Amino acid sequence: MNSIIKVIRKLRITLLSIYTRAYLRAVGVELGRNVKLGCPPTVFRNKSARIVLADGVCLAGGTLQNKVCTAGMVIAADAPGACVFIGAFSGISCSVIYAVDKITIGKNVNIGAGCRIYDTDFHPVSMESRRIHDVSKIKTAAVVIEDDVWLAANVTVLKGVTIGKGSVIATGSVVVNNIPAGVIAGGVPAKVLKYL
Repeated sequence: MNSIIKVIRKLRITLLSIYTRAYLRAVGVELGRNVKLGCPPTVFRNKSARIVLADGVCLAGGTLQNKVCTAGMVIAADAPGACVFIGAFSGISCSVIYAVDKITIGKNVNIGAGCRIYDTDFHPVSMESRRIHDVSKIKTAAVVIEDDVWLAANVTVLKGVTIGKGSVIATGSVVVNNIPAGVIAGGVPAKVLKYL
């Protein structure tokens, strides 16, 4: 019985991967070779924006691939000229990546379930600007996550942040400032806890 269940599960993943690949191409996502796909992410892409998944990227958007993926995945390049670039052999589990400027994720990055990466504040800080929906006052700044970084589950990375090569960000952290290479950081806001 277990072998039948495994075969059915593998077939479901294969069919989902075929559907997801077709969907991503249809919405203009640039796919590298050997991209591993499961449940399709929700994609928002402005006509002049780019979303790039480099060679070997793995998107685990559902419980078939990752048992802790209870929510969907969102990838958005939601403004003219915006860009989301996900480097080779990076793996992302049911997270939200939302760019109106640029989000660059390096090679071999692991992004755990429930992470959120934003390069925008979405709304102005000033109450008066929010009341009149003055989008010119919304602050944005590019995000860079360098190679070999691990974002544990439920990490939030906010605008203008660079996370250095090989660093680990602890579960539930909120990253509001740059994190150097080769450290473990955690907390709200995230601070360096240990050098690796």
